[in-house]
Formats: sequence, C-alpha cells, structure tokens
Amino acid sequence: MVSASAVSLNLGNNNSGDVAEKSSVDSLTGQVLSNELANPIVELALQSAYGYLKGLATDADFINKMNLAFGNNWNGEVASKLVQEFGGGNFSALPGIEILPSAAINGANGAFASLTNTVYLSEEFIAQNAGNPGAITSVVLEEIGHYIDSKINTSDAAGDEGDIFARLVQGQTISADELLGLKAEDDSAVLKLNGQVFWIEQSTTIPQVTFKTFEKNKYVVAEGGGGSTVNANRDVAGPWENFTLIDLNGGSLNNGDVVNIRSQNGSYVVAEGSGGGVVNANRRAAGPWEEFQVIKVNGSGQIRSGDSLALRAKNGQYVVAEGGGGANVNANRNAIGPWEKFIINFSQGPDGRLSQLANKPSSLTIDEIREYRQLVVQLPQSDRSRWYDTLQYKVPYFNQRDNEYRAVADYMCNVTTLASCLTYLGVKNPQPNRQFEDVLDNILQANPSTYPNYGGNARYWWDNLSKLATNFGVGSSGKQYMPGFSSTDLAFFKNFAKNNWESALNEGKTIMAGVYTTNPGHIVKVIDIDWNRGGIIVDDPYGKALDSGFNDYQRFNYSGSLNTTSRGSVNTQQGQDESGIGNDNFWSWSYCAEVFGDTWYLKLG
Repeated sequence: MVSASAVSLNLGNNNSGDVAEKSSVDSLTGQVLSNELANPIVELALQSAYGYLKGLATDADFINKMNLAFGNNWNGEVASKLVQEFGGGNFSALPGIEILPSAAINGANGAFASLTNTVYLSEEFIAQNAGNPGAITSVVLEEIGHYIDSKINTSDAAGDEGDIFARLVQGQTISADELLGLKAEDDSAVLKLNGQVFWIEQSTTIPQVTFKTFEKNKYVVAEGGGGSTVNANRDVAGPWENFTLIDLNGGSLNNGDVVNIRSQNGSYVVAEGSGGGVVNANRRAAGPWEEFQVIKVNGSGQIRSGDSLALRAKNGQYVVAEGGGGANVNANRNAIGPWEKFIINFSQGPDGRLSQLANKPSSLTIDEIREYRQLVVQLPQSDRSRWYDTLQYKVPYFNQRDNEYRAVADYMCNVTTLASCLTYLGVKNPQPNRQFEDVLDNILQANPSTYPNYGGNARYWWDNLSKLATNFGVGSSGKQYMPGFSSTDLAFFKNFAKNNWESALNEGKTIMAGVYTTNPGHIVKVIDIDWNRGGIIVDDPYGKALDSGFNDYQRFNYSGSLNTTSRGSVNTQQGQDESGIGNDNFWSWSYCAEVFGDTWYLKLG
C-alpha cells in the first residue's frame, strides 16, 4: 500500500491548479515542482527530457522511429498533435509524476499507469542516481513512451515500447538482436495504490556499469562489444567494457538481487551450462543461464558505485577472473576469494560524467556547465577543487572586441568579464540570441536608479557590477581592495593570491580583478593559480598581454609590438571560443607584481 506522503509534480509546463497549490515554480526551469522535490538533478533530468521531446518535431526519421517503437497502426493525427506541441515547448499534455518507494511500484525504477495518467519514479532509484541525471532522463522518457503508446494505440504495443522510444529519441542505435529482446519483453505489472488495483508498465534497467577485478584492477570486457567471449584484461574502460544491468528484482541494486548483464551490442552475458564453464556474451535473449545473483562482499543492503561484489551463476558457482585478471572469465568456483571479487562502478556516476564533460574537445555549453556544477556538489568536499579547476578551462572565452557596440567595445572589459564569470557559475544568458555582455550592459544602462552612473557610465563602477551579479542570484563579496605594493615584492602578491583568491577558486567561486593601468583601467578573470610555472592564469577579454617591462598593463602591447600592432584589432577577429588569443593566458609573478596593486576585485559565487 502506498503511503499518502508521496511526492508529486506535473511533467507539463501548464500545470493543473491543484498541483500548483502545493508546489512552486523553479526560477531556472520554469517547471512546477513540489516543495519537497527541490532536487536539481531531477530538474535537470526533466529539462533534458523536454529537449529530446522537442527535437521530435524536426526529426526527419520521426515516422520510422514511431513505427519501430509503437508498431504500424498508431494514430497519426494524435501523434502529430502531441509532437507539434512538444516542438513548440508545450508539454502540458504530459502526465503528472509522483515519487514513490520502489516497493510501491513493484520494485521498478519507473512506471506509468494509464488509469491514473501518472508516471511513478522510484525514490531509491533517484537517490542512487543523484549524480547521474542522464539515467533519470532515460527512465522518464521510457515512461513518457508508455504514455504516448496509451494515446496513439488501442492496445499495448508489443514488448517494451517505452524503452525503445527512450533510446530512439535520445539518438541511440538498437541492434537487431537487442530489438528482438526488447520486442519480446513483458513490461507490465500490477500496482496497488490507495486501495485500487491497476495495470502499469515499468522500467527496471540499471545505468551502465563497469566491473574491475579486485586483484589486478583489470576491466571485464565483452570482446567485440558482444557476440563473443568475456575476458578481464583491459586497463581502461571503453564501450566494450561497459555493461547494462537489468535488475529482475526491480528498484535499486541490492545485495542478493538477480540480474541480467547486457553488453554494448545488446548480447546477454551467459554462464555456459548455467555455471561450471566459460562466460560469454553471445545470447540474443535472457534465460536461466543468463541470470546472475549479485553478492555484496563488503556488507549488505544497497550496492553503490565502488562496492566489491561477486556474481553467482544459476548453479551456485561464482564468476572468476582467472589469475585475478589479465586472462579469461569463467563461472566455476565454489567460494569467493580475491579472484572472484569485482569492483562495480556506475559509469555515468558523478566522476564518470564529469570525466566525459572535462574531456570534451571544445568548450562546454551553458547547460553542460550547469550539469557539471550540479555533479561536482555530489562529490565529497575534498574532491571538488580539482573539478572546479578543470571547469575554469572549459568555459567559452568572452571577447570584448567583438561586442555589439563597437564604438565602446574597448571600454567593456567590465561587463565582458562579468559575463564570463556568470557563465562559469552556470547563469544563463536571458537573451541567448545576443552576446551576454551586451545584455548585461543594456541592463545597467536601462536601470539608472538601480545602477547609478555617477556622472560616468554604470559599467565602470564595481558596486554596480557586484549588484548586477547578485540580481542574477549569484553571491558576491562586494568590491574588495588590493593595496598597493612594490613591483619587486613578489612575495606580497603570492601570499595575497594564495590567501584571497586560491581558496575562493577551490570552492567553485570566480574572480574578476582590476589591473593597474595609466588609462583607462582594465578587468580580467582570474581562473587559476599556477604554482608550478610561477604565476596566474587569466582570461583577458581584450586579448593577449605581453610582459613589456612597463610598470603597468599596456593595452596596446601585443606580440611585443607596442602601439604598432594592436592586439585589440587582432582580437576582433577571434570569436568567443577556446581559440581566442586572450583565453587561458599565463601571467608570471613578476608581471603580476607590475600590474596588480591599488586595485579592486570581486569574488563571485
């Protein structure tokens, strides 16, 4: 029986009045959420699901995907109306969503009931994937697929149409063997909710995982991605070393659960002969030989990323990495020893997804930056600083020289640096068709009562920049003063940077700092303290500075040519990307001692 304390919200953006009475509108996503569900990961997952659904409206392969998921007799008129609404950003037709204990929905990760027109999500599944919004997105899309099926088909489509729909709408490929298994799958169950018994369609797929041998740290691999043997001889995890778990007990993965293990191409892992022989990954469907019981070696209860476990075949014998790793995998041991232990890691947990984002060859989008920061806060405090440091280098470069108002671009280092800082903190540009710094400047100029110009220009005043940041929901230190010091006193600046800037950067904050110039002043973003090279790393919106020997920052000193080759002119040709010449510039301690001091700065975040 489900308790009355279930958390609920609505998937659509035009929510019913009774939901709105007990809910609030999230300022970032615009979705109505229960006050109890202030979970940024769930919000992020829902936002991602909407993005995939919106893309259906312009998908050239829409008809084929619908046929693959829902058969060939679905109602085109109803489907077209739904997809057109999705394309326009209207998701009001979608069912409500409730967060329930897994046991209340037959142990599933998610479920859809047409009788109540509600999607149910397991609270244990959400907790287990707090650092993995992509897994939650997939389950939400699967249940939306079940909802769509209920609207466009007179009877339930064959197999798990929701899973097929979720994969296709996310652009994933499904092999012929995997599709055969999905079409044969029974995704139905009976749910008793508030004394009423009704039919649901459910999801029990566990996000992708890797298995690493306990003894030699070798990854288990399905050779060829499936269709062949299973070994334990890889040093790094790639697609062939990732597996999908299907928890036959439903809900979160727990000690004693029975699972199917599916390789990248959809082939199931099998203990030949039900155990006693080799382990392969070459079955098109799952039967008793493809079932493994998960034994948590280092405790009981829920199994989490990093736990040690053993896998027991149907005949009771354990899976073994021969030699502790570096060779083949069998299922013929009667007890658990070092060779029978494996470390399970959820590949799309915080570290895994963060690594994917950090290794992206280009700078991150604002949505990726927001996702990145939400993942970092899921990590222990001691692990966060290195990820924040990496993020600094993944924020797009902001170039003041290509701003909308060219006549004043030379004097817009302030709002350009602020735009870069806000982007690092995950603040979205409210007018994405324009450059963020131009939008910020317009806000300052249009609101003199809030941002006074003091007889000059509103963008020139640190108090205005600080207030503008706080009005975007960002914490600010208020303007801070760096006292003047001798240009030969490198120790002063090192200590100042360490005590005032480095600690803030390690906490995920950002620094915009003024440098000393004879005229007219300049502001850069400090992104890192580089103790190995001896200096700091900055994003300079004007371009690349050169240590010229002058005791201040020379605006027109570019590539060693003072007042002849304007680095500002060159920078005009550089876009707001990683290739910008002012991006990630190194300033030595000696140069910093020349250009800092008797200047102001802000710590934001």
